[in-house]
Amino acid sequence: MNKYAKNHKYFATAKEILRSIDEFFDATLPYIERALTSMINDNVQIFNFI
Repeated sequence: MNKYAKNHKYFATAKEILRSIDEFFDATLPYIERALTSMINDNVQIFNFI
């Protein structure tokens, strides 16, 4: 979400932040859904500290 919604932008008010987040979920997310599915996985690395 950071890459598409905030990406180092300055928001003067909390309303601007909320507007950006709403825009991300309403407009941006449907267009980047396929790209996100290739980035998200369930590979988990397990450390054994024995």
